[in-house]
Amino acid sequence: MTRHPLLPDLQRSRAVLVGCDDGVPRQHGGPEKLATELAEALTLPTTTAAFDAAHTQVVRSPRDPSELLGAVSAAADTATDTLLFYFAARTSPYQPVPGEARPGPNRAEDVVGSLGEVARMIGGAQAVRSVVVLDGVGPRLFQEHAPGAFVLGGSSFGPPDGDQLCPFTPTLVSGLVHGVREGPELLDLLTLRNAVEAHIDEARYYVEADWVGGPADLTVRHPLRFRMVALGANPVFGQAGRRRGGGLLRDKDAVTEEYDW
Repeated sequence: MTRHPLLPDLQRSRAVLVGCDDGVPRQHGGPEKLATELAEALTLPTTTAAFDAAHTQVVRSPRDPSELLGAVSAAADTATDTLLFYFAARTSPYQPVPGEARPGPNRAEDVVGSLGEVARMIGGAQAVRSVVVLDGVGPRLFQEHAPGAFVLGGSSFGPPDGDQLCPFTPTLVSGLVHGVREGPELLDLLTLRNAVEAHIDEARYYVEADWVGGPADLTVRHPLRFRMVALGANPVFGQAGRRRGGGLLRDKDAVTEEYDW
């Protein structure tokens, strides 16, 4: 069966997902867990999986920037179709309890400083399409050094003692696994972006506050270009009617239709 051209070529594409834990317990799991869950969603054992698991690497809390840079360099050197880079970190420092030993990985800040070099690697890669997904860090470096990349960002992390009401990566994973209601057959980046934004908007119907904060950098500069690459098939494609069960709503207009009738 011919593979749809919007999907990454399984043999010529590479994905590197990095999660930098900071030692703070979180409701939705730390960055390592987020990176692992997104990798699993991107490599589901179906004919429309975005990436081959054999060409997908999860880097968990690298202790040294060279570990991160080595993984990205290897992927950038071998990907000729699609190169995906995911990075999750909460970049405010962890303050341990006085007298508490803090074992485990270095702070996320120790690795975030290498993202400029990562952006330059991606900007110079031979891949036809480069996708950058960021959770908890801003997109500026990638917009500067990899202007041709598709950059999608948000945050799963709220105040030091909490998480976002609508965490970015878990919502993105939900869209990939459960689909987008009334969305297209393939889950292109713009569809996923709009569905994540709709989920944030939908939260207003479940809390008393009139305003629910969402990640500002979900806004993309050239939205139509984000139709050029898909990260999987839509499991609920073609299912008519209002939502019953799984699947994100397609956009903010669908949220209004769902609740204001």
